[in-house]
Amino acid sequence: MTSPTQPGSRTRRLAFDAPTFEAWLQSFRQELELGLGHGWLLSDVHAFGPWEIAVRLVHPERRLAPKLKVRLRNDALPAAARTEQLDILHRAAADDWDHDEKARMASVLADILLSQETTVEFVGVRPMATLKPAEDGPPPAFNLAVPGECKQDCGFCGVREELKVSNTPADGFVETLLADIERSAAQGTKVLRVNGIEPLAAPYIWDLLAHARKVGFEEFHVLSTFRPMADPEVARRLLDAMPARYRLYIPLYGSRAEVHDAVTKARGSFAETMAAMQQLRALMVERGELDRRGQLLVTTVLMRDNAADMHAMALLVRPLARTWEIHLPFPNTGSARDPYFEVATTMTGALEALAPAGFWPAGEIALGEVLPCVALRHQERTGHALVTADTVERRNRELAGTFYETVGFTHSLSGGREVAFTAATVPCPHTESCAAASICPQKVYAAYAQRHGIDELKPISALNF
Repeated sequence: MTSPTQPGSRTRRLAFDAPTFEAWLQSFRQELELGLGHGWLLSDVHAFGPWEIAVRLVHPERRLAPKLKVRLRNDALPAAARTEQLDILHRAAADDWDHDEKARMASVLADILLSQETTVEFVGVRPMATLKPAEDGPPPAFNLAVPGECKQDCGFCGVREELKVSNTPADGFVETLLADIERSAAQGTKVLRVNGIEPLAAPYIWDLLAHARKVGFEEFHVLSTFRPMADPEVARRLLDAMPARYRLYIPLYGSRAEVHDAVTKARGSFAETMAAMQQLRALMVERGELDRRGQLLVTTVLMRDNAADMHAMALLVRPLARTWEIHLPFPNTGSARDPYFEVATTMTGALEALAPAGFWPAGEIALGEVLPCVALRHQERTGHALVTADTVERRNRELAGTFYETVGFTHSLSGGREVAFTAATVPCPHTESCAAASICPQKVYAAYAQRHGIDELKPISALNF
């Protein structure tokens, strides 16, 4: 390894952002790829949340393109390898490396970067110190990412890049999840959020749920396709596994198979999802649990492919679930290959689909996901009440893709109150002059700005509600 550089001997100061970091890597790309060896090539570099930069690698004989992540060195957080200025990470990801290969690649990359960074000094454009501190008391929820195999390939979803499917109950990975559950329970957390790729398809899910109840979790929130629940015996088993309180978030992307299945790219998924929802609802009613002990919620991602179907969906959903949550897609990876760029509508377009002028509103997107200035202009055009005391009270204070920017939640495979995925954002340029700034996240996804621009964002002179 190269000897540490003496203070003051560096010749260039480089901002630690994705474009600058990529340009730096490109300046010694040949050395980088020779050092990585085994046929690995540099594919692209992109921001991964506010503090990490993802370096994607490709191989001519492998289908998937795995990533290593780089952040400014922080000895208080774990890392696979370190240079004098940088940390290299290799978290769980949907690639075909084994653990030893990942560790080798992280170590090799660290050696290469260390040898090249002797003449540069990286300057954080958003220092880690801006991370919001955890509040006193136990974390409010524990996110358990269970990467069961999903039979869908939803057009908006890039999460497969971040989680590797693990279907073997005896896998050491499952032991890690069990340990994570115990760790979180020991901190006093009572709410378990079960998510991942398709948690209910993992054969070890029942052991995880049973263990969570045993160690003291009192409420489960389950996010899944729920397609396995079309089988009444499996649906009954799921409800039997629930604790004193639970929520089931069932995703539906269209009012009929032609729309829903086009989003999921899985023929028959609409029929199975509807059968699962009806099966679960009937069982919850039979047990006297619906809207008492348990809640059944329908969630929809509004995108280009289903925007015209919102009113038909409203008619379908209302008899089945008391709550219908409608969200906009957000970038899962931040790379130029993220499906977000293909499916995301503008905020204005989403409101026009949900609440067109002269017609009843099909549903609601939380204020904050659609910025207040956009909602207010739509309200003025159509008369639909979008910005009210109630919607302001229920607003999202953060964009959905930055939901875990605080360290209040704990996450499986993280080892503590660390930051989970956060999408890169750009600030609104009108914060200082806008009367709605106090009720606004004051930013949009960087991918949104790249895809749609930010001309929709215009300052509001006064709030009247």
